[in-house]
Amino acid sequence: MPGARSRAPFRATKRQGDGKLNRRNHAVLAGLIALASGDLYAQNVDATKHLNDALGAKPAVNYTTTSKVTLRRCMEVGAAASAEHEGGNAANRDYGCQTLSRDVTTTIPAPAQATASHVVEVRNLKFDESKLAALPDKAIIAEQEFQNCANVQMTNSINLAVSATRGHSITNSKTVTTSNGGSATLSGSWKGAVGGSVTYSINKSIAIGKSDTDSYSEAISRSHTTTISVPPNVSGRLYLLVYETEIEIPYTATIVVDGPLKKNSSNVSMASQLLSEQERTLPFAGVLRIKEVSNNLVRSEPLVSSQCPASQKGHLVTSESEKEIPAASLSKDFRNSLLPAQKSNLQQALKMSGGNEKSAAGTKTEGPQIGPVQNGMHYRVLTTTPTTRPDARCGFNDLGTMNLGMFLVERREYSLFSNGLLVSRWEDSAETFQQCWSV
Repeated sequence: MPGARSRAPFRATKRQGDGKLNRRNHAVLAGLIALASGDLYAQNVDATKHLNDALGAKPAVNYTTTSKVTLRRCMEVGAAASAEHEGGNAANRDYGCQTLSRDVTTTIPAPAQATASHVVEVRNLKFDESKLAALPDKAIIAEQEFQNCANVQMTNSINLAVSATRGHSITNSKTVTTSNGGSATLSGSWKGAVGGSVTYSINKSIAIGKSDTDSYSEAISRSHTTTISVPPNVSGRLYLLVYETEIEIPYTATIVVDGPLKKNSSNVSMASQLLSEQERTLPFAGVLRIKEVSNNLVRSEPLVSSQCPASQKGHLVTSESEKEIPAASLSKDFRNSLLPAQKSNLQQALKMSGGNEKSAAGTKTEGPQIGPVQNGMHYRVLTTTPTTRPDARCGFNDLGTMNLGMFLVERREYSLFSNGLLVSRWEDSAETFQQCWSV
C-alpha cells in the first residue's frame, strides 16, 4: 500500500559503530566454535592460523587507507555563482572548467592479523615414565652341542655368535607448524631389567612440525669364545643368548609461539602484544620407541651321553644351531641359569659327571653283597645326572634372583630288609647339593 512501512527481518545499517560491533561479535563466535570443535588439540596445529583465531576475539585495531578524490570545478557562462561537479562533466555550455584532486584518509577497525609465526620457546619437554611400555622381547640363541667319543680327555675351542638389531623411531602425535619451522631435543636414559645389561638412551633433535620425524637402526653382533676340556664319554651343550628388547615411552611438551602482525595504525606489531602467553601456548606430544640388545649371556649344561656311532669313535663331535624365539617362551629355570659371559662355567659342570656321594636316606650299597644283609634300608645308584638350579644357599645376584647351585640327581633303587629278609623294593630320585656355581 502507498505510504505503508514494511518491516524487514533484519535491519541493515551503514553506521560505522554498528559495523565494528558486528565484526567483533562474529570474531568471538568464530573463536568459540573453533574451541568447541577441538581445533586447539588437533593432530597438527598451524601456529599462524591459531594466532589469527585468537586475535579475532580481541579488540580491533585500526587500519588506515588513503584514496584520491578528484573534483572538477567549472564556471557557467552568465551565472552569478560557480557550481562544483564531482568527477563528472559540466553541461555543454561549461566554460573555464578546472580539475582538482585531494587525498582522503579513512580509518577502519578490524581484528589484528598475524602474517607469520615462529617458536618462542619449547617448555616442559619430558617423558611420561608412568606410561613406559615394554614390548615383547625376542631371545636370539646360538648353541653348540658336543660329545667326547674318545677314551681320553679332549680340548676344543668353541665360538658362538648371534646378530641382532638396535635402533629407535620417533613419532610426533601432536605437532605445531610455524612459518620458519622449529625443533625440540629429546634426551633421556632408562635402565632395562632384561639380563640386567640393557640401557636405553636417546639424545636427538627433532622437528616439531612433522609426524614421522626420525628413525635409525643398525645390526649388532655378539659373540663368545671359550675353551673346554671334555672328559671321556661326556656330552654337553653351551648356549649364547642375547635379548632383543624394545620399549615405548610417550613424551609431551608445550610450545610458545608468536608472530608479526599486518601493519596497522594502532602501533601493534606482534601477536604477543594482544595475546597472553597462555593463549599462545600449544600442545606437543609423541612417542619414542627404542630397540636395544643385551650383553652376552651364557648357559652350559651337561647331557646324558648317548652311544657314539662307530664312525665318531675317538673324536669330539660338535654341532651348531641358531634360533630366534619369543623370550616369554623361555622357561623360568632356563632364564635363571643364564650368566654374564665374562666367565664360562661349563668346565665346572662337566666335572660333576661322576662322584659317589653318601645320602642320609639309607645306606649306599656298592656292588653285590656277600654274607648276611643288615636290617634297614639300602639303595644302589642306577644313574647319575648333574644339573644346576637357583639356590638361596648361593646368595643373590644384582637382579635379585638366586645364584646357581650345582646338584647331582641320582636315580636309586631302594631295598628294605627285616630279619635278613627283603621286605620291599622301589625306585626313586634324590638330589644332593654339590657346590655353588661361582661367576
